[in-house]
Amino acid sequence: MSIVKVIAVVALGVALLGTSAPSVAVADETPPEFTFTLLAANGSACRLDPPSITTEVLPDGDFVVRYSAFVVYGGDYQSCTLIGSVAVPAGWTYAIPAVSNRGRVVLGAGASAKFHTAAWFTGYPATVTDAQQVDGPYDDFWDTTTGWGPLAWAPCDAAVNLAVNALARVAGHPEDVVTMASTTIHRPIWRRC
Repeated sequence: MSIVKVIAVVALGVALLGTSAPSVAVADETPPEFTFTLLAANGSACRLDPPSITTEVLPDGDFVVRYSAFVVYGGDYQSCTLIGSVAVPAGWTYAIPAVSNRGRVVLGAGASAKFHTAAWFTGYPATVTDAQQVDGPYDDFWDTTTGWGPLAWAPCDAAVNLAVNALARVAGHPEDVVTMASTTIHRPIWRRC
């Protein structure tokens, strides 16, 4: 058989295989949407009944908790622990890249305020934390964003809740005050298990 005939037979075989072989579906690699359901809000600064918080999912997928009673005066602290479930499709896991807090801070000279943020997956020991401080005199809004590295990934194929704790502490006089406005859980980063 000549080399030309062999090439023609191979080409014909490849063409026939391409038309008769069953197609193989390619897995959808589009990351899932962030679906967070708030299950509980516990702490001195928040509660679900009667409600002292409202929640909202922003167009970019961030989940925001707004506070109506998270106020801390000098010499005191308040905290709120949010516990929620995240809908995780089979074969996926996620990490929360950042949590942001926003509040109004009024501090005299010598006073200070500290925001502490922690996040963890319930039932697992890994906790990511961050603390940021502002010193008086200060009279303005204060935004903190906690970005963790390395990221803490939810366990694969396990139904665990996400917990986020926001704590504000004020060292100073009774007129020094922090009024927390919101905590934002940023849209997660997804990856295959």
